[in-house]
Amino acid sequence: MKRMVCDFDETLVSTGPIHRQSFETITRRKISDALAKNLRGKSDTEILRILIPLGADLENLLEERQKLLTEIAILVDVEKLKKPGLDEFVTWLRAEELKCAIASSSPNEFVKTIIKNLGIEDVFPVAIGASVITKEEEKRKLPKGSLAKPNPFSVDLAAEKMSQDGKIIYLGDNEIDCLTCCQGNFLGIIVTGNKELAEKYPTMVFRNNLKEVIDVIKGV
Repeated sequence: MKRMVCDFDETLVSTGPIHRQSFETITRRKISDALAKNLRGKSDTEILRILIPLGADLENLLEERQKLLTEIAILVDVEKLKKPGLDEFVTWLRAEELKCAIASSSPNEFVKTIIKNLGIEDVFPVAIGASVITKEEEKRKLPKGSLAKPNPFSVDLAAEKMSQDGKIIYLGDNEIDCLTCCQGNFLGIIVTGNKELAEKYPTMVFRNNLKEVIDVIKGV
């Protein structure tokens, strides 16, 4: 039995500009292209610690960002956010009666709003996002961000909620996702054209788009 879990941002949808806009708005700081690249894959807490001065009210900024992202998600043209091959991937999942969970560092409401507006919540019925991770950290009295990727917690929890058995197949797009697969012992499928990353992580399967992922999953 296949247990599939997907990263959300830049794996299923292109949300980079939305995240960048939200961080620039709440921190009142312009983010350069170079800095934006370095922030990719990091949790909200990690990013804000980089962007804001020590002593700033981190909790309020996190809450403000979550509200802002949800507002943007409601208004954005979601069709323009689709990553190449998403439509074909969803069509195949439906034809095979397969489901896929989502494990994301983005706020839950942001993820769920975009998935709902895309009309694909039937295929992605489970979404583990930042609020779930934060609550678990508080419950365990752990530092903020300690259960965020590359910690495999969110992927394991998402797979668990699918009520299935079997090895986890995890779809991601960057080095944080590669590290998550290594720590969690997942079968990693990384959707990127980054050849340097492919050479660095030879145990991962690399494909250029979501349509190409289909044949990989068929062979598992």
